[in-house]
Amino acid sequence: MKVDSLENDSSQSTGKSLSMADGVQSGNNNRSDRLISEPTKLADDQQISGEHLERTVENLQKVAANLKSRLSFSTDESTGKTVITVLEEDSGKIIRQIPPEEVLRLSAKMTEVIGILFDKGV
Repeated sequence: MKVDSLENDSSQSTGKSLSMADGVQSGNNNRSDRLISEPTKLADDQQISGEHLERTVENLQKVAANLKSRLSFSTDESTGKTVITVLEEDSGKIIRQIPPEEVLRLSAKMTEVIGILFDKGV
């Protein structure tokens, strides 16, 4: 008898967990749908000036200095994408790179394959 009551209790608590998780999930979906559907005003209304960008980079570098790290901004030659590298201040070791090296290589390969597919005449 005890085993049956334990099984019933566990199935009831599992049902409650699932219903609570469903509620959380649906709430997050509504929020993410709303965020995706709202247009970004920065791209439409404002142009980022070079001076504003430089100030932002300087502020980010100050924050990084407080964290004993250094930020490096560069452009990948093969893809033309901006690359941000977080370096350890003392050793110069790469802590993180955004986008990662793998993504840059994948992007370059995809561009190459697309070029092969669409640049050849029929």
